[in-house]
Amino acid sequence: RQQATAAIRNDGGDDVAATHGMLILARATLNDSGEITLTGGEGIGTVTRKGVGLPLGSAAINRTPRHTIESAVREAIGPARGADVEIFAPEGEARAQKTYNSRLGILGGISIIGTTGIVTPMSEASWSRSLSLELELKRAAGVARVRVG
Repeated sequence: RQQATAAIRNDGGDDVAATHGMLILARATLNDSGEITLTGGEGIGTVTRKGVGLPLGSAAINRTPRHTIESAVREAIGPARGADVEIFAPEGEARAQKTYNSRLGILGGISIIGTTGIVTPMSEASWSRSLSLELELKRAAGVARVRVG
């Protein structure tokens, strides 16, 4: 069984990030299926509420980072082989307590959210995206009116 593990130390940039400085790891195990499967392990949250754009019960790894990970693995292993990739963060469950994840229905750990893979300074656009997600969750929960302020 061929397996490799890689780690990064998250850089939150100028944003107030509960995950700044923590290790996030990926363990890839090769297989002959030709498919790449991505799962969340220790410290990665599970989606428990509609509205975040991921299936209920799935690991809280958004589409852009999911695609980035799958593309990087495919490039490394070639077109014929498969791999089971587990993303995990040993401090994830504790760090998630400092985030809005539980309010968003992401339980048991952090979410891997990224949109571009590039850290940009805190901005109005960043705040707007966060607010949009919160409003989408409220809409999915059937809330007709929200008071801001």
